[in-house]
Amino acid sequence: YANTAWDPPPLAPGWWRPFNGTWPDVVPRDLAAAVLGPNPADRASPAADTPGADTCAALGPGARVYTFKHGYGQLNNALIATSHLFFTAATAREPAGVLVPRQYARAAGPMWDLGAAARGWACVFWSERAVEADPRGLKVVRWTAKEAFLGGLAPKNGSLAFRAAFLAQLLRRPSEALRRAVAAVEAGPLGGRPYAAIHLRGLDGRCAGPRRWIPECRLEAPTLPNGQAVNSSDWCPMSSRYVAAELARLGAGPGPGAPEPAPGRALAGPGPDGLAGSAGQGVSEEGTRPLALYLAHDARQGQEVARLQREFGARTRARPAARGAEGVEAARAAIGVDMLLLLRATAVIGNPASTVSTNVLAVRELLLDEPRQNMRFGPER
Repeated sequence: YANTAWDPPPLAPGWWRPFNGTWPDVVPRDLAAAVLGPNPADRASPAADTPGADTCAALGPGARVYTFKHGYGQLNNALIATSHLFFTAATAREPAGVLVPRQYARAAGPMWDLGAAARGWACVFWSERAVEADPRGLKVVRWTAKEAFLGGLAPKNGSLAFRAAFLAQLLRRPSEALRRAVAAVEAGPLGGRPYAAIHLRGLDGRCAGPRRWIPECRLEAPTLPNGQAVNSSDWCPMSSRYVAAELARLGAGPGPGAPEPAPGRALAGPGPDGLAGSAGQGVSEEGTRPLALYLAHDARQGQEVARLQREFGARTRARPAARGAEGVEAARAAIGVDMLLLLRATAVIGNPASTVSTNVLAVRELLLDEPRQNMRFGPER
């Protein structure tokens, strides 16, 4: 987990400038170098102790501060919309700031340290009162949440690569509660070993359709071994034929041409912390220790979950039982934990119709030299 470890080095002031005007349509390796950066000791800046101090000082009279109002979708829509605010402010001709939207504060604020992720390179306001009190007469530019999600005034392709860099900083700065939850799964049911992961997402019945996927995600293997095209009937329910083919292609599980695990090495039976199912049957890079298999899901496809547990030995996390406001918060936290487990997995099979998969796999492509996953980040080919 070297490149997905918590608390990464901070981004350097102006880290995005070399890419202005030439933002690529995929995640470039030189952007990865800018994000991963040198030793944190080489990144010292005046903003280290005062978040945003140096960047907010650059704002002139009447400078723009970007935000969005209302809501559009759930947690990962809010992450995408917020990244577009930062992209627009960072690449504006004149220095600009970001006012943290209420939807972000509610959906993601308790889970990740946005202040640390933006420290030293972005001017962040945490309340509209702070913007109004600024003597420079700053101008708040309000998009709707949908406008921000779709990119607002930001060039589409540039915002994709920028989003990967932004989320690479943000997602690796989780709350202590998320860190404990991830550690409990990795050290307990997953046995502290490398693991593959599947993201099962029903999207309330809106997943299916011949062209139903997010454009910036493209399948690495658009056909099955038998030559049939992969479509939503495969990735929405995570069909057995698709999972087997992808685990084999990624070197992470049984399937045509895949190695078998050593006898007796798989976990069996229910695990602690409410997890169920046995360990997956993949094989680690060494070829001697089987990979566990983690199944991230939204608790709305019970039959598919049971099938993947039965046929592939997938393990799952217990879903929150709370209702009302508490249930919403618990569900958001569960998604946050799943995102971090997907991020840190050896190999991932994601859903190209889901913003959860889009965000996580974009970060993986940026951080990992050889991301083993079924999708890549960039516009549809």
